[in-house]
Amino acid sequence: MFWPIRAIPDDLRRQLAAVASRRAASIGACYFSSLDRSRTRWLCVIGSSILASALAFGTFSAVSSGETVAAWVFGGMTVLPMTWAIVLFVEAVRGGRSSVQPFVLIAPAAVLRADFDHGYLEAIRLADATDFEIVNQYDQRQKFRARQYAFKFPNGTINVSVTTPQDIALIDEVLALARLPGHDASTASLVPTTPGLARLPAMRGFSDPFGVFWLAVGVLLGIAALVAVIVFRR
Repeated sequence: MFWPIRAIPDDLRRQLAAVASRRAASIGACYFSSLDRSRTRWLCVIGSSILASALAFGTFSAVSSGETVAAWVFGGMTVLPMTWAIVLFVEAVRGGRSSVQPFVLIAPAAVLRADFDHGYLEAIRLADATDFEIVNQYDQRQKFRARQYAFKFPNGTINVSVTTPQDIALIDEVLALARLPGHDASTASLVPTTPGLARLPAMRGFSDPFGVFWLAVGVLLGIAALVAVIVFRR
């Protein structure tokens, strides 16, 4: 379930902010991972701006040479990295002002994935789970890549992937505690009691620069970069 973080009660939002800033230090046995990508975000702003400039130069060169089709192609491709750079910049500014920073938390009573204040909280109580799966992922050489934990509920699934033996051991320990009667259930209070949304709104998928929408755009950016290289080598 998803809840807009700005709409949840102030005391709960303060608790989420405290969990993020203290890296869940006040919680007992749990797995915590920060999802902050501030450095990556700014690097992507620079990279996408450079690519947009290169494509804009390609557009200008095509116009100067009278190549109308090439000018339209380069002009259209220029919009993609330019728009992504703007989305990245806006997300960086809004994220810097956010009291809640992105994180994922697995505790004996609940699983949470928090976003910025302008984003959404994805949270569920483990007691409400309908199924649970562990999937080991391997690369093409059959070398271990990651372990994915899938927590399934009536309204969806929360997937958490980890790569290190330490994180795997920690999550396995937390899940073992969750199966014991009388485990610490305090983290269940971090899950809002009001009805949430079954799906993440599409608009957040667009405004999140690392969402599925922009992953597809990234593929187009790669194609645009390849075209730019071919043209510059002419």
